[in-house]
Amino acid sequence: MINLLVAKNILSFRDLLHVELGSATAILGKNGAGKTNILKLIRVLKRLATNDFSNVQALAKTYEYRFKDESLPILLGASFNLGEANYEILFKFSQLEGFISQQLNYVSKSKTDIKKTCLFDSSSNDFHSLTSIEYERLKTYIWSKESILHILATQFELADRDFQNHIRAVSEFFIESINTAVPDLQNAAGRVYNNEALKDRILKVFTAMDFCITDIQIEKRTSALLLRDSSETIDSDQVPTKSTANYRFQFEHKNKYWLPSNFESAGILKLFRILSVLLDEKNEGEIWLFDELENSLHEEIYQILPLLVKDRAQGQIIFTSHNTSLLDKKILTKKQVVIVRSECGEFSDVISLNDFTDLRNDSRSNWQRWYRQNRFGGYPEINLNQIIDKDLNEDQNHE
Repeated sequence: MINLLVAKNILSFRDLLHVELGSATAILGKNGAGKTNILKLIRVLKRLATNDFSNVQALAKTYEYRFKDESLPILLGASFNLGEANYEILFKFSQLEGFISQQLNYVSKSKTDIKKTCLFDSSSNDFHSLTSIEYERLKTYIWSKESILHILATQFELADRDFQNHIRAVSEFFIESINTAVPDLQNAAGRVYNNEALKDRILKVFTAMDFCITDIQIEKRTSALLLRDSSETIDSDQVPTKSTANYRFQFEHKNKYWLPSNFESAGILKLFRILSVLLDEKNEGEIWLFDELENSLHEEIYQILPLLVKDRAQGQIIFTSHNTSLLDKKILTKKQVVIVRSECGEFSDVISLNDFTDLRNDSRSNWQRWYRQNRFGGYPEINLNQIIDKDLNEDQNHE
């Protein structure tokens, strides 16, 4: 789970950004404030860690914004935990230089002490866990253009087994745990296929939400893809192929009739995709990023989703929203709500409800009312009279 996200001089975040994240984190704010940019930061961090975008100069250009000075470095990092193990990763890079520094720390915690161990730090040339031969080999790579984490995880069989375990665990975390979008219907159907426990949990939620869906039927079809140019003259049994799975599924309604998935409502299909993740016991440790999670979902259904992960210590959802009904202590805690603020399209800043010490958790404190009164910031201030006056003036001019 990602506990803390830090960034500076990237996207709309000019100043140093610290965002604490929980098992379920709602990101609120007006349109154009920079809510989606927080999700983008996590996506960029994954790309840096996995070497998916090795040309960092091009990456910096892709994510440039009006306030960024090309000479100023970009800072991006996070702290996260993998079970009982805690880590910190930090990248500093620029459009002109590529990677400036890369750092990975292991943080061990006890009841009385917190100890930080540097696994590697290119800024101080700290690679104490590497043998001299491994270090000389590592220097043959271009650090300004490649992720050191990715190099060590994929190109080295490290002599220090503890160090290797750290490197591989962190690498697998970025590759496998961070999911940058809601699963598509094929992915969702694949998760539910032959997983009766997951299917039963989804049906239970559907029933509780008054959908009258009583069963889900999924059929798997496998087809072969040719891996060689079909123009070549070759015996058919010698053509290399790769099997790919395709799922067709339908929902039973009221124990009476079946509807193929393409006849279902957008809301039911989206909920099916989300529940395939949130209710899957096999997805411990997965992180899902949802942009405007409420789209196509009824307000009453939407409020249930954070509750589904409230007790999932190893799972995490981070989502943007415009739905102020989430500002309810029965749904989220103060720590689980962050608000992105921006003045007239200028740089963004982020604040947590937990920063407001006078905002209580008892029934006498109405978080939604405070937000609509703009006491947190990040709420649109619309001058309706100005809009109406403009329309009236236009009507008069036409007359």
